[in-house]
Amino acid sequence: MMVYRLLIVFFFLEYVRPTSYVPALSILHLNSLALYSVALASLLGKQGMSNEELFGDINTRLLLVFLGLLALSVVVSDSSLAAFDMFRALFEYILLFVALAKQASTLPRIKGLFLTIVAVNIIVALLTPSLLLSQERQYIASGNFLGDANDFALSVNVAITLCLFLVFESTARRHTINIGLLLFLIFLVVVTQSRGGTVALMAVGFYYWIKGSNRLRTLGLAVAAALIVAILAPPTYWQRMNDIVNTREGSAAGRLEAWNGGLRMALDHPLFGVGAGRFAFAYGSSYRTSPTTPYQTAHSIYFLNLGELGFPGLFILIALITANFVANAKLVRQLNTRDPSTTLTERRLLASLSAAMMAYAVGGAFLSAVYFPHLYVIAGLSTASRWLIRRQSLSASTGEFSTKRPGAPEVHVHWSLQPRQPRTQPQLRRWDRRELAR
Repeated sequence: MMVYRLLIVFFFLEYVRPTSYVPALSILHLNSLALYSVALASLLGKQGMSNEELFGDINTRLLLVFLGLLALSVVVSDSSLAAFDMFRALFEYILLFVALAKQASTLPRIKGLFLTIVAVNIIVALLTPSLLLSQERQYIASGNFLGDANDFALSVNVAITLCLFLVFESTARRHTINIGLLLFLIFLVVVTQSRGGTVALMAVGFYYWIKGSNRLRTLGLAVAAALIVAILAPPTYWQRMNDIVNTREGSAAGRLEAWNGGLRMALDHPLFGVGAGRFAFAYGSSYRTSPTTPYQTAHSIYFLNLGELGFPGLFILIALITANFVANAKLVRQLNTRDPSTTLTERRLLASLSAAMMAYAVGGAFLSAVYFPHLYVIAGLSTASRWLIRRQSLSASTGEFSTKRPGAPEVHVHWSLQPRQPRTQPQLRRWDRRELAR
């Protein structure tokens, strides 16, 4: 339990960044101390999956291949120091992945981590009151990977998908609170005025739409979210949304130029790219279209990996994203062969993690977020959740996923996860039988 609590502390240190407010704390290196301690204790301890199971997981293998590409980049890059900085960043996030995969070993722990991610994003917003009160775009006080409003919107979108699981799993007492947290997170995406964040939010909603059997209810939820946006969005938000398809607008044009530069980098260096951490320098020195064009990063996880690590870098990133969609979908199909009334929680959990990956994959298309924690957090939680479901729900043991449903009838069933022809149970309440029959 102590290691798990330290992992919670790490999320606070990593997202909120107390050193941004008290610089003297930086000499203590609290982030690194917490992360390395949790990862080492997790590998040496017996909590959760075994190390053999961990290193046999598809996410672990793909991440180790990714780390190998970074190690190779250190050797072949024109700037080994820049490549090593990226190697170290990825190594530490792989440690975070390991800690999550090992420590998220029970459903209450998974819920606790989901709530932690929701909470730290809200804390970051509250520590930047101008973000909530001003109609102009703001930089986030916590800095680091959350410093830009677009970056923060990506983080919040990931938190929204996890908060959805908490909403659907709520008891009557906590349901209203979790709904409030969800609406506040949606509000945060609006006040960032991030076009990429808005597109990612729409993609998450569309995901639930195509997966759902009760599309009318899904539409009602979308309408409620749209009303929040219509009421609370400042005029500048609508001005930015009007330019969302305008490729000649400043930031959009800059992104397209950066993406074109990343493609040309890969065509010139297909196997190794220009080197990890070298995109901005390579673009400014060799690939910009005009001497007046500023040095800039890729503004996309895909073109960043493509330009810096070549086609192998793009392949490994896409493989990491798609492998989790495929693994979650496969497990859902297995769960659908069981009594649907006993696997609601598991299917909700897998859906929320797939939606989180959707938010990252879509939002990351407009941001250089490869070395942000989101991908590795989602991967770690996904690995742990799939292990827990296989162990508790698809084995002979009864496990901890209970057939007892939450107390509030309106949140018993996540409509987007109902199988096509579920088998009803006579002991279920009338509402449950009607929903399961759809």
